[in-house]
Amino acid sequence: MKVLVSIVCSLSILQAKTHPSPSDPQATEEVKILLKRLHDQSGKGIMIGHQDATAYGVGWKSGTGKSDIKEVCGDYPAVYG
Repeated sequence: MKVLVSIVCSLSILQAKTHPSPSDPQATEEVKILLKRLHDQSGKGIMIGHQDATAYGVGWKSGTGKSDIKEVCGDYPAVYG
């Protein structure tokens, strides 16, 4: 059984695309560009998203350009909600 699972996992990895395509065949050009940019970042670090990242934080509200994530990590979130 372990051999079968190993073979299936190996085949799954080999089938992985190096250039992903959208699951929606009617995806807009913007979606295709976003997907490519996200794929290009793969393996270069961690990307996080944060709701209201610059709207308020611990002990402050509505600071221009202020972000708790930036203070902790040194950069703004990759995705804003």
